Amino acid sequence: MFSNLFTHIPGLRRMLSRRDRRRLRATPANHPKLRMELLEDRSVPAGILNGSFELPGISGTSGFGPGRQQYSAPSMALTNWTVAGSGDIFLHKSPGFDAGPPFNDSQDGNFYLDLSGSYQNSAHATVFQDFATTPLATYELSFYIGASNQTPPAAIINVQLTGATTLLDTTLTPLAPLTNINWSLQTFSFVADSATTRLSCRDISASDENASFVDNVSVTEAPVSWDGGGGDFNWNNVLNWSGDVLPGASDDVTIDFGANDFTVTHSGGTDAIQSLASRANLNVSGGALSVAADSHLFGALTVSAAFGGSGNTTVAGLFTWSGGTLRGVNGAGSLTADGGTEIQGGGLGDGFDYLNPAGATATSRGGSIYVSDGSVFENAGTLELWTDAGMSGGPQAQFLNTGTQRKTGGSTAPDLFY
Repeated sequence: MFSNLFTHIPGLRRMLSRRDRRRLRATPANHPKLRMELLEDRSVPAGILNGSFELPGISGTSGFGPGRQQYSAPSMALTNWTVAGSGDIFLHKSPGFDAGPPFNDSQDGNFYLDLSGSYQNSAHATVFQDFATTPLATYELSFYIGASNQTPPAAIINVQLTGATTLLDTTLTPLAPLTNINWSLQTFSFVADSATTRLSCRDISASDENASFVDNVSVTEAPVSWDGGGGDFNWNNVLNWSGDVLPGASDDVTIDFGANDFTVTHSGGTDAIQSLASRANLNVSGGALSVAADSHLFGALTVSAAFGGSGNTTVAGLFTWSGGTLRGVNGAGSLTADGGTEIQGGGLGDGFDYLNPAGATATSRGGSIYVSDGSVFENAGTLELWTDAGMSGGPQAQFLNTGTQRKTGGSTAPDLFY
């Protein structure tokens, strides 16, 4: 069986984010052809289309009984797929084919693909689809296979993934049916090495007496996870991430490794990701880190640089606001500090909202907070002031206090805001 293939192009592994399909972090001078490929508009789809073969449906009987549609090579009549080589394939309706129970139900939707073709044609056609990929990004291919198992020998299906090189070339034998097609899930991981990858399938059985079926084909980019391969706790070290590539703007990022008794430090650079789920601690000490979707930090968060984005971040551990700035995107983005807050100064900007929720305590030990650009500082829990350091902001700043404010140090004035 196929195992993970990590095909790296020299000089690029530290330069490309996973889903950054239109730009490079740095100019790969040694690979001008690849750079042009990344920058150009693509004419192929991102991911597999019509993976359950629902289109175009069946018209007529093709002379092989009801509920079947024949596609003889060469053909592009099967929506988003190309039938190549010689021979033919069939599209089966589910239910509706009159050959008995082993042919009945698809794995997904109303149709499934029969790679074995017609018994009158011993040649088996190849079915393929080209789809867009990002070099060095890790993807997961999944699909289901089945068979009629009418007579031996068993059907054999060849599956290939091809980019600049052959990424996968494997043969699969479907399970014999029970009272119906015995669909079995197949999954493979691969690392793309070009901007376009081709998936192709073909029945390579010596006989077509045992029909081979395929359904519910998909390709998705694998989530990015922390594997600690760099031997340190540096966010910016590519070796610490799965696939040895830094997370990019469309990546759902997970940090959940071992006992999670460590702190990952983002010390420089401007990085944007889709979402973050971290069970370790996170320290944003330099540069900027932003999330676009809801994120959950189950450990502690320390911010002394820039953190935020348009996503809503929930921090279960202690949030230490150590002179950093929380920034939104187009008036969106928030941080809810469920585990409490240590305020040592900082700022809120670009419409970002900070919430000290009910049941949590935010303690200001020194250093003021500046709120601007329609941002909101909201206290619904307990706000404890140890010094006279306060909070200021422009005309669009909002300070909402529906909780308890307590002064335990500094002057007798209880008001934090000025």
